[in-house]
Amino acid sequence: MSSENSSTDDAQQVWDVVVVGAGPAGASAAYAAAVAGRSVLLLEKAELPRYKTCGGGIIGPSRDALPPGFELPFQDRVHAVTFSNNGRFTRTRRSKQMLFGLINRPEFDQQLVEHAQKAGAELRTGVTVSRVEQHGSAVPDRRTVAVVLQGGDSLLARAVVGADGSASRIGAHVGVKLDQVDLGLEVEIPVPETVAEDWQGRVLIDWGPMPGSYGWVFPKGDTLTVGVISARGEGAATKRYLEDFIARLGLAGFEPSISSGHLTRCRADDSPLSRGRVLVCGDAAGLLEPWTREGISFALRSGRLAGSGRSVSPRPTTPWTRGARP
Repeated sequence: MSSENSSTDDAQQVWDVVVVGAGPAGASAAYAAAVAGRSVLLLEKAELPRYKTCGGGIIGPSRDALPPGFELPFQDRVHAVTFSNNGRFTRTRRSKQMLFGLINRPEFDQQLVEHAQKAGAELRTGVTVSRVEQHGSAVPDRRTVAVVLQGGDSLLARAVVGADGSASRIGAHVGVKLDQVDLGLEVEIPVPETVAEDWQGRVLIDWGPMPGSYGWVFPKGDTLTVGVISARGEGAATKRYLEDFIARLGLAGFEPSISSGHLTRCRADDSPLSRGRVLVCGDAAGLLEPWTREGISFALRSGRLAGSGRSVSPRPTTPWTRGARP
């Protein structure tokens, strides 16, 4: 386990907040709790930075939810969107103003974590959380939650924020209910300068052949992020759609540097977001836009609210908490 400023007396220390997962939701929660004066421990099972299957689009609500002074590492700024219906009926709309920006997740996520650390949060990577317990021998009192790590060690916290992704163990503890599960497939394709120039400042959105499916091309310098998404259970058809989509775009001759897949999960309307002193946010809570499956803006906003909410704020309110609801 790698660690920065890790404590040697976890058996005695009770953290105000333990955040599980260091993506946009978790880093935002850790930042919000830290600037509110809490003792915050941010846990991440991977070593950072790490790749995530994600288009990397940053829309207005995402920019509004970033920490003060955060400089977005844009790879491109989008001023045009091309729409098509399974490769037909193509239309392009352009704007003098930037519509949204495009980032690479490893760099973006790393910067968010660094802001949380500068605010006072402690980061530990290479740590897998097995479960949380709010009752039992590992929990000294009703105001404490035990975070049980793989291997059996435990951490204690006054509150736990689950930001551990769409297959969240913390979400399972809370009882998150999911209403829509989709499969996204994505490749990162390095392209020559002439191809990159043709895509600069422009994205493609293609309505796909299966109900609820679509494909995208997001340019990021000398690389194109190309992906498709459709309902889970259509794996073979989704793979064919991606292959046909890439071929139709004239990109089949370029070797992808990364190929990845990911399940996205949208919450049911009546799904809980908390249980006792445990909250969930971002993908762990199933917070996505159901059609586009955009999740970064929801992750940033829900993480900030989770980190500054009353469930993790036993001390007097701060400017971060005054706009929150219990």
